[in-house]
Amino acid sequence: MKRHLKSTYGITIRFMYQLVYWALCYIPAFKLYQPIFGQDKSLSLTRDCEDRWEVFSKHFPEAKGSVLDIGCNLGYFTFKSAEIGHFAHGVEYDNFNITSCNAIKSVTKSNNCLFIKHLIDPAYTQTMPHFDTIINLSV
Repeated sequence: MKRHLKSTYGITIRFMYQLVYWALCYIPAFKLYQPIFGQDKSLSLTRDCEDRWEVFSKHFPEAKGSVLDIGCNLGYFTFKSAEIGHFAHGVEYDNFNITSCNAIKSVTKSNNCLFIKHLIDPAYTQTMPHFDTIINLSV
């Protein structure tokens, strides 16, 4: 019974993430700050991010390491960092954005990134691990 419940829960979560992803991609009512990773063109963007990615990604360390994206929004820079082989960690305070990031992660099957909801304040920065690269562009 427990195994069946776990399986049903996982299927339900994946289905819900697919619905969230679909809504982000195809409902023009959402005003998105960042592009949706894995989509060629996002509707109603308020900021194209590819230009910024092209500039600062050239300065990433050659050795693959860890990346912290503070205020990751929809996780565009987190996903792009993970795509080139870094382990990327996105921190965001908005519930909708975290749900969206996890939906995008589920649909695109991006495995070397994770997202957490947390307020970045002095107390939290004292408990954080060290990262090789820190991105703070969508705050």
